[in-house]
Amino acid sequence: LNEHKIYKSSGINAEYGGTLYYGYCAQSSVLEIAEGFTAARVILFDSLSRLYYVDETGSRTLIPVQNILPSDSCQLRDFESTISSSLLTIDKGEESFYNVTTATSSYNPPRTFYQVYPQGHLLVNITSAVSPEIVSRVNRISDTLQITGTDTKGMTVIVATPQAEHPYCLASSTDITYVVVECPMYRHIRVINIPETCDHLVNKSLDYTIPATVHSDKVDTLVTYDEAELGCPIIWAHDKDFLPEIWIYDYDEPVRKVDTDFVLREIHNRTDFNFSHSVSEVSCLAEPQTWETMNLTWNRDNYQPCFTESEDKLTKTESDRKYQILNSTGKNMVVLANYKANYTFQLTVLDPATSYCNLNTKFAVWIVDAPNSSDLGIIVLFLSCFVMLGLLGLSYLRYKGNILSKANMVLQS
Repeated sequence: LNEHKIYKSSGINAEYGGTLYYGYCAQSSVLEIAEGFTAARVILFDSLSRLYYVDETGSRTLIPVQNILPSDSCQLRDFESTISSSLLTIDKGEESFYNVTTATSSYNPPRTFYQVYPQGHLLVNITSAVSPEIVSRVNRISDTLQITGTDTKGMTVIVATPQAEHPYCLASSTDITYVVVECPMYRHIRVINIPETCDHLVNKSLDYTIPATVHSDKVDTLVTYDEAELGCPIIWAHDKDFLPEIWIYDYDEPVRKVDTDFVLREIHNRTDFNFSHSVSEVSCLAEPQTWETMNLTWNRDNYQPCFTESEDKLTKTESDRKYQILNSTGKNMVVLANYKANYTFQLTVLDPATSYCNLNTKFAVWIVDAPNSSDLGIIVLFLSCFVMLGLLGLSYLRYKGNILSKANMVLQS
């Protein structure tokens, strides 16, 4: 577009005064626009370098410049791109790519002009490769546009126009797309390795009771299992620490693994689980947030990591407290009961850099390869009795041995 020029003389030179000329760099001379032109008429030069007369009502009449110029003046031979007019929504930190190819019959390498506005919502990186085709005398340039969502929500317009776009080419070759940086519709998270069916469970009823001894209200609590919401429970070994693997999905398509901070909450107030590491063991510099301090409203909007030094030094009690935040590194894990137990967790992604979405999900974990908590108490009692009986038996044998030894000494004397 920068190669196009309109010349309207000032009238100082009598030879050219009051005449309109049109020209571009590839032409050796300018062309006079004479048909229908008067000094009183308004001339419009649009973004595609086309000329129009504009009357008092605003109606346009195209000035037939392309009929004056040679038919082979358009150097644009091909323009293809994956840019489409449909709306694209991407998340914070998420990438998308467009491919644009322009081919011209010019000896100079072709170029494609890009407009990105407004600025700030996207980071745009363009890489180009030029491939001249000697036989067909065509120069071709292939661009790859990498766009990345930033920390600023909003919509951006991207316009791609080949350099060889002239008003006398047969058709316009400008491609436009609209990119919105925000939470994509239907984005959610899933915990991986949840069984597809519950046929592996011996008890077909998924309802269960939380014993009063491990419930915050100290009452036996019946839980009605919601299979539609939770899916089937994950079966976990009683002697292994637990850490869920989480993925972001769009509809049913996996997008990426979540490797940032998240937390778990047992939604039925079960208390017999803990975490493997303390606050000091994960190297916190300030008192970390907990479900108790956040009053059950812990999420990406109010999350504060504990790795920035605070004026208030950690006390011994705070340092020894278990650290409740998890991530995919596995340094901190969930320690579940060593007996049969049923847990229903709500998982919340805390790190705001993960997504513009509030990412939550619920899932269940069951331990079935261990005795019940009540059975475990009976076993402990039985073992205690067995040990006591064993000690009494040893004491009796020792006492009997001492009596016999004294009796022998008396007989010998």
